[in-house]
Amino acid sequence: AHTIVGNAITLAQDELPGLTAAGIFSAQESAVATTFLNGAVALNSQFQSCITNAQQTTLKNAGKFVACLNVFAAGLNNPTELAQLKVVNPKAQAKVQIWTSFIAGAINVAITDLGGMTNPTPIITTTASPSAELNDFRSQVMAYGR
Repeated sequence: AHTIVGNAITLAQDELPGLTAAGIFSAQESAVATTFLNGAVALNSQFQSCITNAQQTTLKNAGKFVACLNVFAAGLNNPTELAQLKVVNPKAQAKVQIWTSFIAGAINVAITDLGGMTNPTPIITTTASPSAELNDFRSQVMAYGR
């Protein structure tokens, strides 16, 4: 999950300048999205530290890893952070929704695999993102680094 989420964040960061140049994100929206993505990088780093610490404990259960995943999910759904993520352009909102949906989905898959309860996906827009775009992003993430 850590690697997949890291790849997704990197792809989103790499994609943002082109989306800004194409006018999908304004300069202000791009700055806000960059701040949000940098926060996701920090969450993923904290997640890795938590995993490392959990591996070093003598407990032999999945709960310690679910706890790490839940901390990440809580950070991703932080109301203060989401309130600052002001993206007005509907196409930009859809793109950010794809990024956050993928990241939240990857975390939730890992939580489910470990027997935990899933967390909600952050809501950036009330308009559903086309599943083809989400599938395309997923394909790019899975191919990243190969």
